[in-house]
Amino acid sequence: MYAYVRNNPTTLTDPSGEDPNDILGAAVEVANFAFGAANAFGSDNLLGAFRMDQNTTAGQVGAAVGDAVATGTGAAEVVLGSGDEVAGTVLDATGVGALVGVPANVVSAAVIAHGTVTAGEGLVHLARAARVGDFTRGEKKQIDAANAGRNEGTNACDGCGKPVRKAASEKGVPTPGDQLQRHHDPPLSTGASKNPNTAKVFCPDCHRWWHRLFGQ
Repeated sequence: MYAYVRNNPTTLTDPSGEDPNDILGAAVEVANFAFGAANAFGSDNLLGAFRMDQNTTAGQVGAAVGDAVATGTGAAEVVLGSGDEVAGTVLDATGVGALVGVPANVVSAAVIAHGTVTAGEGLVHLARAARVGDFTRGEKKQIDAANAGRNEGTNACDGCGKPVRKAASEKGVPTPGDQLQRHHDPPLSTGASKNPNTAKVFCPDCHRWWHRLFGQ
């Protein structure tokens, strides 16, 4: 039980020795995990719709768990649907059982299709999560916003200072010289974990130079 300290309703003490802030923090972590798992699982089952970036470690772990479960259930749907498809085909062949076999084939085909897409969505996101060096969409926004805050509202290279912009790379087309590129600092090659708070924004030339300079 918590008690008010000296009649101050905003200050609590815990006679059992537990810190209410620790309990609250743990509850938030659990909630982030649960939301990440539920959102990923639901999104995978809805062809990738309503997917939300998880910007906390607990949320990202939860999303990975949700993707793994979705991959498993999707694969199970394919297996079960395939079995029903075979059974329906056998009934169709008897002629008399076609009234049952045809609807069974339609349903099983839908189950197989859904399972295939769900498992595929889950595998794609699991593969992305395995690429630990990638910043999430939310982290990229954070990095870009911090850089813009240092440069009067516009993005500029942390190396040479020239303006940079978000530009997608295209196969067979030279990388735009003013493309905004995000750099891990410290580099992942040193064994460090990605940290959006220390990441740098570079133009392609400075990004290449930085990697050559430090042998990354």
